[in-house]
Amino acid sequence: MRVALALVMASAPIGCARESGESGELPTTYGSGAGLETSVNGYNVLAGMFAKAGHAVSTRTALTPLLRDWADTIVFAPVSFAPPEPETVGWMEKWLQGKSGRTLIYIGRDFDAEPLYWRKAKLKAGTADQPEIARRSLAALARVKIERAVESGGKCAWFEIVKGMHRDVRKLEGPWLDNSGGPPPIDAAAIEIELNSRLIPADSADLDVLLAADDDMLLTRRSFTAPGVAGDVTSAPDSQLVMIANGSFLTNLPLVNREHRKLAGKLIELLGPKPGHVVFLASEEPAPPIRSSSADRSAASSMLDVFGVWPLSAILLQFVVLLAVFGFSRWPLFGPPRDPPPLPASDFGQHVSAVADSLATTGDASYAQERWQYYQDNVRGGRALSDATKRNSMLPGGRGRTEGKPG
Repeated sequence: MRVALALVMASAPIGCARESGESGELPTTYGSGAGLETSVNGYNVLAGMFAKAGHAVSTRTALTPLLRDWADTIVFAPVSFAPPEPETVGWMEKWLQGKSGRTLIYIGRDFDAEPLYWRKAKLKAGTADQPEIARRSLAALARVKIERAVESGGKCAWFEIVKGMHRDVRKLEGPWLDNSGGPPPIDAAAIEIELNSRLIPADSADLDVLLAADDDMLLTRRSFTAPGVAGDVTSAPDSQLVMIANGSFLTNLPLVNREHRKLAGKLIELLGPKPGHVVFLASEEPAPPIRSSSADRSAASSMLDVFGVWPLSAILLQFVVLLAVFGFSRWPLFGPPRDPPPLPASDFGQHVSAVADSLATTGDASYAQERWQYYQDNVRGGRALSDATKRNSMLPGGRGRTEGKPG
C-alpha cells in the first residue's frame, strides 16, 4: 500500500541520521510533483489515492490553454503562504465557469509536517538519539515560524487569510461526519489537524461548510455555474471551488493517520463517480505562470506522468519488460543460432577445400598424392611456363621467342 510505503520512507532517517550525515536528512520539500514521494510535505500519496479511485493524475507547472480545455479537476497547493494573485484567481474562475462539473481544490499553505515528524520520532527513538532529535525539532520550528512571519496574511477574491493562534483540532463538525449507511465514522479524537492562520471565505453565497472545528472553518465548498447551465436540471452539476485551510490531513506524513485517509476519501468523493483528469498544479514560483500557448516548460518531464496513472502504469511497465526481452532475444550472445553469411564465389580457397574434401573421401593416400603431383607438373608448371612466355614477348625483338631458345 502506498501509504504504508510512505511511512517506511519517512521513517528512514530515524536511527541513522547521526551516522549518515547528509544522506540522513529528512526530505521536507512542500508541494506535488516528481521527487516528492519521500517528502513529509509532499502530496504524492494523495495523488495516488485519486489514481486508485480511477482518475487520471498528472502534474503541471503552468496555466496553459491545454490545461484549461483538458483538466476536470485542479489541485492547487501553492508553496506561498500568501493568497493567489488576481491573475491566477481570474484564470481559474474562467476555467470553472467554462464547463460544468469541474472542481478546483485549493489547499492553504500554512502547515509544515517536519515538526510533527520529529515529535513522532521522539516517541520511538532511543535515548542516544534524543538530543539530536530535540535539536532538529527546534530548528524545524524556527524555520516554519520565520517562513510564516514573512508571508502570512492577505486577501483575494475567494478568501482572506487571518493570522491566529496555533490550535490542535481534536473535535470536528459538519456534514462529512454524517455517515448514515456509509463507511465507518470518522473518529475525531484520533485526528491530528493543526490550525495556524485561518482561511475566511469572502463570499457566503452558495457556500457550504463541509468540515469545521467550533468557529473555525476547515473545508468549504462554493458553486460556480457555467453559462447556459442555470435552471437546467438535466445538465451536469455546477463546478465547485473547494477551499481547505491547510494540508495538515492531506500531505504524505499526515495521511499515515487512518482518520485522515477517511477525510481524503471524502474529498475525492466530491468529484463524483465518473473518473476524470486530475491535475496537480506544482509551481516553485509564488504564482503559477500563465501562458498563452500550451508549450509548458514541463512538457518533456510531464510525458513521464503516464507512469503514475493507473492502469497505464502497469501496461507501460509490461511493455518495457517485453521490449527488453525482445532486445535480448535479438542479441547474438543470447539469441537463437544462425548460419553465417555465405563466402563470396570468387574465393579460390573454396575450390581448394572442395578438392581436398573430395580426395579425403576416397581414403586412398597414394591416389591423392598422384593427383597432387599431376597438378604440380601439368597445371601449375604449365601456367608458370606460359607466364614466362608472355614476359619475353614484351621485350624488344622478342616476338615469337621463348625463354632459353635463341630467336
